[in-house]
Amino acid sequence: GRFERDEDFDLPAFWEERAEQFARSLLRAEVVVRVSPGGVRRLPYTVDPRSAQEALRTAGAPDGDGWVTLTLPVESGEVAHTQLAALGPEIEVLAPEELRARFADDAIRLAALYGG
Repeated sequence: GRFERDEDFDLPAFWEERAEQFARSLLRAEVVVRVSPGGVRRLPYTVDPRSAQEALRTAGAPDGDGWVTLTLPVESGEVAHTQLAALGPEIEVLAPEELRARFADDAIRLAALYGG
């Protein structure tokens, strides 16, 4: 069939909005992290950029060392582990405890691997 297209309809903008809504709908868990100043700069490149910016905007003031504590929406603990591991020592996972323990285990294994 045929139809008349609304001249004001912006397909690229519509598609961008829907794709963003879908991506954000996947963020069903949360992690609490402490992030260094360097980690803050890199965070939007390792997790959903809009969620990172939102979490940073609503975070409290940096502590005496410049680290910021924030709650970050994530897809799952597994995905969060993979994404946040890219920040190395620029991030500390505070919660959930299972994810924190996994990062602690990673640190032990890395120290053993590199002879520390």
